[in-house]
Amino acid sequence: MRILLLLIFTVACENIPQNLQRSHGEQFTRDDVYPAQELQMNINDIQRETSFEHIPDSDEIVSFLDQSLSPNYECDSYQTARLVNRNAPREVQTIVSENEVEEENNIQDTIKDNFTRLGGTPVAIEQALCFMNTHGDKNFQKKINGTHQGRTQIRNKDYMVVQDFTLSSGQKRFFLINMTTGEIETMFSSHGMGNQDGTHNGLYVPEHFSNQPGTNLSPRGFMVSGERAPSSQGWKWHMKFDGLQENINDNSRDRLVVFHPGVSRDGTRRLTYPGRATSNDAEPVLHTWSETSNREIEGIPQNMTWGCTSVASEYAEDVYDKTKNGALFYNFTQAEKDAGPEYCGSDLLDI
Repeated sequence: MRILLLLIFTVACENIPQNLQRSHGEQFTRDDVYPAQELQMNINDIQRETSFEHIPDSDEIVSFLDQSLSPNYECDSYQTARLVNRNAPREVQTIVSENEVEEENNIQDTIKDNFTRLGGTPVAIEQALCFMNTHGDKNFQKKINGTHQGRTQIRNKDYMVVQDFTLSSGQKRFFLINMTTGEIETMFSSHGMGNQDGTHNGLYVPEHFSNQPGTNLSPRGFMVSGERAPSSQGWKWHMKFDGLQENINDNSRDRLVVFHPGVSRDGTRRLTYPGRATSNDAEPVLHTWSETSNREIEGIPQNMTWGCTSVASEYAEDVYDKTKNGALFYNFTQAEKDAGPEYCGSDLLDI
């Protein structure tokens, strides 16, 4: 903090006009140095224009100015205060911008480390972060009733979801990523079973994906969360998706491929079972935990959906609350894995 303030004052001292400087031997009072109301207004401007968490508050700035009211200070205190008022927003913003970039890079490194630690495929998170960094501020076309119309965008940048469909459903593969802190929680998820042209998925690792209506297969690629709606099905509600890639997932809304709690259509049985691990766990449990044998049991799969994304009902509301209003959902499959870590999306419907 003191370094930041010193940088501000250094800039001010270097720019004092010679004809405005006073003798170092003259002591000033606070009233002589600056009008308190004007200083507060400029402090408010600095704080309003930046999101940098370490920006000094009013008391810190005023305290530092009070300390500078000394005959021994290197430059004239009165002019320092006046020039800080005038120059600080620009100088602080430069420092803030540099620090924000560094902070964002550190968080993304944390995300990568946590994702891998929780069992995710490293290339999946590389691609998802690439998409956010490259396309996160773009507008995309929606496809409704077979026609590209309207717009959507990634409005919720606080959370992102990566479903790693190169993993078995017996492993926690739904990664809910906090983009602000880098923390990740992972849970089980189900995939689409498929029932058209002899294309069926097994319970474990899905091999088939589709953008076509009637296939009951999950789509692959980058999508954004849409609105919530009530449902007559056993899960009672769902959250819609808009696919961002033409002929890859842009039929998702029309296909009613949605996010919903992991219960069957009649509400009588589970599709997706509970079990959650986080990057804060000392020893994350990535498979099913057996209380009787006191160990992880690999290879117990989830049941399947008709192409929708589901997690255990116990967690569905929490996932919805964190990913509503336009969060990125990425269904990572073998096709994306084969494209390599530089892959950043293809056939995008950006405007």
